[in-house]
Amino acid sequence: MYQNVIFDYGNTLAAYIERDIARRFVPDEADAALFGEVFFDRLYFDRLDDGSITNEEWFAAAAKRLPDRLHPVMKAAADGWYRTLPDIPGMGAVVARLRAAGRGLYLLSNISREFAANAHELPILQGFHGMVMSGPLGIVKPERGIYEHLLQAYHLDPATCVFVDDRAINIEGARAAGIAGYLFDGNASRLMDFLFS
Repeated sequence: MYQNVIFDYGNTLAAYIERDIARRFVPDEADAALFGEVFFDRLYFDRLDDGSITNEEWFAAAAKRLPDRLHPVMKAAADGWYRTLPDIPGMGAVVARLRAAGRGLYLLSNISREFAANAHELPILQGFHGMVMSGPLGIVKPERGIYEHLLQAYHLDPATCVFVDDRAINIEGARAAGIAGYLFDGNASRLMDFLFS
């Protein structure tokens, strides 16, 4: 049994489905498709994740590719899209049981500086013992340095930790740093069994 559980955020704790996020902000199907294509372009999101652009720079660049009518939507979405992500079913219960059992809870996620500054507001992250997010660090998963930073920042022995993520490449990065990995497939019940077996 691992004493410390490190979670990714998107598609591990919360559902990150781009088309669904776009539709929350833009009800028209054609506009939602265009908005989603521009808003979630990896040209911006990869740079947000590694901290090399700000939200303001992202908004300015993406707005040039959108019709004027979508500029207010872009601004509203850029300022808080991550607050609209629903928890993965059952993951709240997993986190609550780990917390009640006195296990260490940590977040390790590729997210922007803006998201990182507001992550403490998200209900599922309440009571976490530590959070490491790529944007402020300028290091992204699966680079070994981000895992080592978390271990050093919170004085964790990697042998006591397991990292839960939905991407195999990120699990491989954790293992390179001596952390066990669990590839999350969306099944919270299966994860619960693993963590408490």
